[in-house]
Amino acid sequence: MLFHLFDVVGQDKQTFLKGIVDGNFSDIEDSCQYQAAVESECDCLVTFNVKDYQGVTSMSVFSPQGFIAKYLKH
Repeated sequence: MLFHLFDVVGQDKQTFLKGIVDGNFSDIEDSCQYQAAVESECDCLVTFNVKDYQGVTSMSVFSPQGFIAKYLKH
C-alpha cells in the first residue's frame, strides 16, 4: 500500500558525489539522501534524523510519525 502513496528514489554516481562534497551536512549519509531527494524533485523527505536536516528549506522533512500524522491519518 505504501508504494502506491510515495516513491523510493535511487541515486546515481553524480548525485552521490554531490552529497559527498556538500558542506551543509556533517553526516555524509544525510547529505547523499538529501541530494537524491533534490535530484528526484521530492516534495518531502522522511527520516529518523529530522534534526540533521534543520537547515533544509527546499522541501519538508518529516519523521515517519510526523509524516503519518500529517498525510495518512484520517
